[in-house]
Amino acid sequence: TIDGATTVNATGAVSLSSGANTGVFGSFSQIGIGGRGADAATMNGDTVVTFGNGLTLDASAGGQNGYVQIGAGGDDADGVITSNTRVTGTGDIVLTAGGGADSSAQIGSGGNDANGGNITGNVIVDGDSLTLNGGGGSGAQASIGNVFEGDGDSITGVITTNITNQIFLNGGSGTVSYAQIGHLLRDAGTFTIDGSVSVVAGGNIALTGGADGGAMIGHGVSSGNAGVLGTRTGGLNVYTDGSITLSDGASGAALISHQSGGGVGSVDYSGGTNGGDSGNSLVGLS
Repeated sequence: TIDGATTVNATGAVSLSSGANTGVFGSFSQIGIGGRGADAATMNGDTVVTFGNGLTLDASAGGQNGYVQIGAGGDDADGVITSNTRVTGTGDIVLTAGGGADSSAQIGSGGNDANGGNITGNVIVDGDSLTLNGGGGSGAQASIGNVFEGDGDSITGVITTNITNQIFLNGGSGTVSYAQIGHLLRDAGTFTIDGSVSVVAGGNIALTGGADGGAMIGHGVSSGNAGVLGTRTGGLNVYTDGSITLSDGASGAALISHQSGGGVGSVDYSGGTNGGDSGNSLVGLS
């Protein structure tokens, strides 16, 4: 068992990198309990990061399975995880995945190849602007949410993202190199994901699919159905004072929806209000 909270309070910028050598396997930087290959029956403890002049998670220069993460778990970590992740501050938030296979940038618990039964925990992200960039490697994801790999695993938790200005999600050029706000169970099999997703922005929200990687708000995966079974449930609300645009790439789709065993779910755009302000909202998914 690994127990303990992790707290970082920075008055300036916070920056994490997976290293500068594409030939090194599994190099990483992480704030949170666990770490690459951590093996424990349970991992318990929240991760809280406060920043003052921007937050950067950059896996672009690392090699295969290199990653940067704020949250409990890590690449190839095994164990039942109970952990909330909270990242708040002023300035721009930028997550960039890498050119190596499975080189990820993540805010949330779990990770690539992580197994253990289930993750329980909320994810909260606040900042001035938000950009997620999928990478050039296969499975190189940039994500806000909890991530697990194994068949039969489950994820439960609310995701709340409040951004003062704009939000950009850009799918990558690698196979399944997605940019996503939502929980993810990566492998084929039977999975269960539950928890609401709320994305609020003062500026525009733009999702752009890449050459092969998708851009997605919602639970599931962002590159076709891929044989994934099970359920993705929870309310989904996307609100902005600006515009919402979805642009498919060559093979990477742009989606605002949960993806379940039957494929990509339907969406329902409607004009709406939030606290008396006019804007666009996406509602009615559960």
